[in-house]
Amino acid sequence: MKLLFDIGNTRIKWAHYLDDQVYSSASINAANSDLAVLQSNFENSPKPDSVWVSNVGSAEALSIVTGWTRSAFKLEPNVIKVSKACCGVKNNYQTQDTLGVDRWLAAVNT
Repeated sequence: MKLLFDIGNTRIKWAHYLDDQVYSSASINAANSDLAVLQSNFENSPKPDSVWVSNVGSAEALSIVTGWTRSAFKLEPNVIKVSKACCGVKNNYQTQDTLGVDRWLAAVNT
């Protein structure tokens, strides 16, 4: 099972992904997020095999999620970054990381 996080400016969303299906999802307010809030949402969740994170929100929110992932699951999260090319899709932005990772993931996932 994969645990997928999408950190935005307003919400931190997550979903459990298994066998090409999302089987549970939830979110919290990004502005009020902390380790205790994250932990309380995962008390009865199974341990994932891997954790994947996309972030267009704050560096602080990313730090909270990745730090919590390391502590709670003893897993190093895979933080998705925009690249020059992936999956047959080419990024023609002059400064490649000005393309939001959420839009990059939508493009390479088609």
